[in-house]
Amino acid sequence: MLKPLNCPQCGSPLKYVPAGVSKTTGKPYTAFWSCSNQCGYTWRPSAQKSKAVKNNDKVLNALREIYKKQIELEVKITKIINTICPADKKEKDISLKS
Repeated sequence: MLKPLNCPQCGSPLKYVPAGVSKTTGKPYTAFWSCSNQCGYTWRPSAQKSKAVKNNDKVLNALREIYKKQIELEVKITKIINTICPADKKEKDISLKS
């Protein structure tokens, strides 16, 4: 997601806050964008990236499940074909067609 130009909550411009250390907790924080009207809205690029990564993981897991189901279906179809048309009959049918 691209950084919004203005605060989506109040419409004020966003201001850049560089990475630093919190005065109250003493813990370091990453750079972020904050509402200039101090409505409480913040935008962090790293948080947006982590959401995208989580979404990519969900898609990848869904694709893995689809692939597993596809393999299971192929095995079942092969068993059905082998039941309906055993291998020895297939060879005879092939030789008769030649």
